[in-house]
Amino acid sequence: REYNATMAESGPFTAEQADATDRLNETYKKYAKTLGTAVRAQTEAHRSIRNFGDVVKQTQTYIQEMLSSIGFWVQLLRKTIQVLKEGVSNAADYAESINYLSVVSGEANEELERFIQLQERAFGSDPTQLRTTAALFYQVGDSLDWSDEQALMLSKTFTQLSQDMASLQNVDLETATQKLLAGLTGQSRALKTWGIDVQDATVEQWLMTQGINASMEAMNEASQMAARYAYILDRTTNAHGDLAKTLNSPANQFKILNTQTQLLFQNLGALVIPTVTAFVKVINSVLQPVN
Repeated sequence: REYNATMAESGPFTAEQADATDRLNETYKKYAKTLGTAVRAQTEAHRSIRNFGDVVKQTQTYIQEMLSSIGFWVQLLRKTIQVLKEGVSNAADYAESINYLSVVSGEANEELERFIQLQERAFGSDPTQLRTTAALFYQVGDSLDWSDEQALMLSKTFTQLSQDMASLQNVDLETATQKLLAGLTGQSRALKTWGIDVQDATVEQWLMTQGINASMEAMNEASQMAARYAYILDRTTNAHGDLAKTLNSPANQFKILNTQTQLLFQNLGALVIPTVTAFVKVINSVLQPVN
């Protein structure tokens, strides 16, 4: 425009000057249009890049959320399988304990079953461990040719004592059972940690206080067991009934909670045992011919 004004002041354009001016003006217009188009294209490119960046971020977020979700479900599935596996194992152990006690106790089984069910209802004890404990102590008496009544008394008394000692010493029932079983058979080290010495000399001294002058060495195995049985009962008087007296203590309540949780898993496992058994049979039927 400044060029046109300057040329206008200088006088009329010649035809050549006017033509050159028109061509120059057209060139400027095309350049301006091209520059505008380039600017708009650049702006659109920037906008597209920003949009693409947003899409990438959203995609990353989605993938992360999806992976997190998949991880959650995988962990949940893994935990579920673990619970069912533990439940199936517990249910199988429960069935085995019923059979074990039945085989070991024979005619005394009905009486022991009533005793165990009473203990379970009263103290929330694990029925599988109770049956195993009762069977172990009954088997000890039976192996020494004690009468059924004597073996039954040993089983009931020491099963209850195992629970009381587990409560007093804050150990699990299996640990208490193994220690008392070792003590009955004369293994003195097991009960020494509880202040109970079952060495022959110590038992003989205790027998003398009861008016019995006898040598453990001269006794047969059944009589030795009977002496240790009476001695251990006397030495654990302070533990008798401890579970009943301290049932509401935090330690015992947590034990009951753990037992009830295991029983829940056991019941869940019992529901799937038929399916698992059928599946295992199929696998075995395939593997046996192959092997």
